[in-house]
Amino acid sequence: MKQDSPWKLIVPGIIFVAVFSTGFSLWVITLLKGEPYELSLQYIKENTQVAEMIGQSIEPGWPVLGSITNSGTAGHSDIYYAIRGDVSKATVHVKASKHLNEWQLDEVIVTPTDGQAMVQTFH
Repeated sequence: MKQDSPWKLIVPGIIFVAVFSTGFSLWVITLLKGEPYELSLQYIKENTQVAEMIGQSIEPGWPVLGSITNSGTAGHSDIYYAIRGDVSKATVHVKASKHLNEWQLDEVIVTPTDGQAMVQTFH
């Protein structure tokens, strides 16, 4: 009687774990692209100071990292993501709050790779 090779189970198991973990990671990162992300990206694209720092045609990078917490009609977001313009790149740090089911930006910090950070605080 011939004994089955353990590789017949190990290789498919490794492939399954790799595919599942990649899919799960992409799903979590997609969740971070919520309303705080969209609000901050709109603000950045309309901000002339950001355009002067990194250029026109601002596009977001990947991935969005950080945390978003929701508790009914309230919540808090603290996220980071990269942007790229015609001239340079930058990192964006966004803090936002959700009150009565409406998100508002609290702070947006844009730090170009080759310059000083621009901080915008909202109240």
